[in-house]
Amino acid sequence: MGGAPRVTYRADIDGLRAIAVLSVVTFHAAPSALRGGFVGVDVFFVISGFLITAILLDDGDGPSALRAFYARRVKRIFPALALVLSTTAVLAWFILLAGEYAAFGKHLIGGASFSSNFVLQGEAGYFDVTAERKPLLHLWSLAVEEQFYLLFPLALVAARRRRFDVGVLVAVIAAASFVTSLLANGPGAFYSPLTRFWELMIGALLAHRAKTRRYPFGETPRPARERTLLASFGLLVLGTSMVVLTSKQPLPAGWALAPTLGTAALIAAGHDAWPNQRLLALPLLAWIGRISFPLYLWHWPLLSLLRVAASGPPSPYGRLVAVGASVALAWLTHAAIERPLRASRRVTLETSVLCAALVGIGVFGFVAFRSGGFPGRAVVALNPFQLPEREPDFDPATKPGCLVPDDQRRLFESCRTDARERPTVALVGDSKARALFNAFVKESDASTRVVMISGGGFRGIVPVLSEAPGYRHYSALATIASDAVDADTGVRVVVLVAAIRLLFGLEHDDTLEELPGSANAGIAFAGLDRMITKLIAAGKVVLVVVDNPTLPDPADCVSRATALPFLNDALALRPRRIDCTISYARQMQLSKPYRDVIDALKAKHAGLLVFDTLDVLCEGRRSCSAADAQGRVLYSYSDHVSELGGSLIAHALWPMLREAVRPPGR
Repeated sequence: MGGAPRVTYRADIDGLRAIAVLSVVTFHAAPSALRGGFVGVDVFFVISGFLITAILLDDGDGPSALRAFYARRVKRIFPALALVLSTTAVLAWFILLAGEYAAFGKHLIGGASFSSNFVLQGEAGYFDVTAERKPLLHLWSLAVEEQFYLLFPLALVAARRRRFDVGVLVAVIAAASFVTSLLANGPGAFYSPLTRFWELMIGALLAHRAKTRRYPFGETPRPARERTLLASFGLLVLGTSMVVLTSKQPLPAGWALAPTLGTAALIAAGHDAWPNQRLLALPLLAWIGRISFPLYLWHWPLLSLLRVAASGPPSPYGRLVAVGASVALAWLTHAAIERPLRASRRVTLETSVLCAALVGIGVFGFVAFRSGGFPGRAVVALNPFQLPEREPDFDPATKPGCLVPDDQRRLFESCRTDARERPTVALVGDSKARALFNAFVKESDASTRVVMISGGGFRGIVPVLSEAPGYRHYSALATIASDAVDADTGVRVVVLVAAIRLLFGLEHDDTLEELPGSANAGIAFAGLDRMITKLIAAGKVVLVVVDNPTLPDPADCVSRATALPFLNDALALRPRRIDCTISYARQMQLSKPYRDVIDALKAKHAGLLVFDTLDVLCEGRRSCSAADAQGRVLYSYSDHVSELGGSLIAHALWPMLREAVRPPGR
């Protein structure tokens, strides 16, 4: 644009697209190489908001203009999406087991209906280990964009017809969405369009300023030095975001301001700013930018399915091959499908066919989901060691709601209570509490009904009261939960559950190797001590459940074969039983700092009860395995126990609970 208020091709924006998609691909293929590469999605949001708004402002307000806009969106997005969805469904047919293919069917519906973000919202967080086994996870961002494409044009047309200032409209939407993102928590904060639209609105505001010839798009071009400084600032901020930000920051919230404002600065600087002209507009970057959409669509399914097939992180060579294949497929998709369809003038026929194709894909996904993943497929027969359900539905004897005030319940997405009798046991903790809840409900009787207060985002509630950096989020939730429990006279016992990795702020989910070197033992002790002291002072009996052994995800413990012989040969795949094991002695050695904290708490609080899960999950105190002696799977995902593992823990724990809820003197 360079000051001109019209939509013209800018090679530097294609270069910016290239940086965005390359950062995302690098983050997915080699996360340690670019820890903040996921901000490429935020870059795409700003670019989309800018270009789409510029087109809408030039198109006019009539129904025909809107129809033409939506038809162009269909021709732009549907062809590559339909191809990737159908191809992924075929590949997954030969790789995924029954339960996995059923879940894939649900995601296929979300991908075809542009509702992936809502489908995924109730599932694991974007950075959970299980995310790597969802071949269509990345479509959440496309769903957010499509929801923007659907709603914003209608709002824009209504505003222009009523002579409402478009700039004010965009600013109001951006401000409301940004405030929502700051207040939101949990998976909804990540996936909801309400917390993401402000990023697109930044681009929309740029487009409006360009159309009205306001700074920096004035009639008189800004000095070249000023534009170069603006673009250089944008590159610096964007590059720093990709290096500094990590998945541990709550996103999008305020952290996303850095990549979005950096992108906005680069766009606003114009194509003739030196960094844009000499760097972003390089032919190779511009070419990658032109294939960025199909590359984004292709890369994640290939990486994800490769990881599933390999039962763990594939080799660097395997990931490199997957990325190379993604680039080749993206180029073929662009050259053979996207460009010819854009040039074609048979708009009505093509949009009808493309819409029908996505409907058909969605219907297939529904059938796959309802059938349980087509359990008669060859790959299911090849692999006798099937995995347990990832996260079963809540027990039907329970109902939504818990002890926290209604206006704060939104902070706890796992807030559940037994509907049969008034609970006397409160289960408070992170996702480990969620893993145990159904088993606790089944084991309970009239005197030991259970209420659970958990959730608070994919990191959950760690039941500590601490103002230490990194713990304040947990402390705020734990304060609400403990206040609610203290105020309920019916609750006699409070069971605290926390993952070691969260309690000590560990980097990795599947090992305790870094725990002996952690400097957070004092913080963990002080935070738990304050929580326990508060509960005991309120007359509650407190029981701490010692965290279960930390093992890799069971899906990484089962070597399996696919129904594709060439892939089996390439990856040396053979089906065999679960073999994730750690010796009891090694588990005790690694977890010593954690156990020292528990021992110190028990020494300080004479009435504190402690239940050790190792007594249940580690056979004969010799080894701790993801499966029992009969080969039954004790873990569900990450280091969480399965329904069976939870049942074994609950059965062993319940005599202690029954004794604890008994009124004194009886």
